[in-house]
Amino acid sequence: QDGSRAIILSQSHVLVVDVDTQSILTEYPLALDADYQLEPSGATLSPDERYVLLTIEGQADLYKLDLETVSIDMEALDGVPSDITSDESTATTVLVYETQTQVDVIVEHEFIERETISLDEPASDVITTNGMAVLFNQDQHTYRDIIRLDLTTMETVEYVVDNPVANLRVTADGQFAVATLKPSTEWDRGDLQGYQSSRWGLAVADLSSDDIVSLVLESEPEGV
Repeated sequence: QDGSRAIILSQSHVLVVDVDTQSILTEYPLALDADYQLEPSGATLSPDERYVLLTIEGQADLYKLDLETVSIDMEALDGVPSDITSDESTATTVLVYETQTQVDVIVEHEFIERETISLDEPASDVITTNGMAVLFNQDQHTYRDIIRLDLTTMETVEYVVDNPVANLRVTADGQFAVATLKPSTEWDRGDLQGYQSSRWGLAVADLSSDDIVSLVLESEPEGV
């Protein structure tokens, strides 16, 4: 939603609705064949609010819906994206892939120019704040990286947590990333590493430096 318009996603269709009158302004059919169903998996407005950037479940494509000319373009991607979001301060859009060790940053939206940054581990989720992107993977038990990506320089900082990330939030001021950590094993071997690995935890990463602190929790947290 951009204030005056709301974007509604449904199977094989995208509707642009006037918020005040609740009337349909534009309808975008995503498939020409009515029997061919497409399920949107993610969407974001471009930083200038001209385009809706849309990902489809199971497809390695990016759909670009032009809200001014009422047209649809497609961009082939290197894999099936798992998350997408935009950052207004740097006029960029970030795509991550659950099974690809890379992150794509769209730096030009009219003709889809993107930069690809390699990662050590795949990231399934992304949050943007203060001109940076925070990448993490909450879908796999084997990955333990939280990545800070500067969306101007494209440089990365890697924070390694003790256990896999269960959930992550960035504080309102963009200063810290706070993550709950899920147990990576049910077996406590009796040493410190086994104690941490078999229990829920909390990690706090300072996004202005490379510092991170991890704590062990007594029980599973309700959220963060």
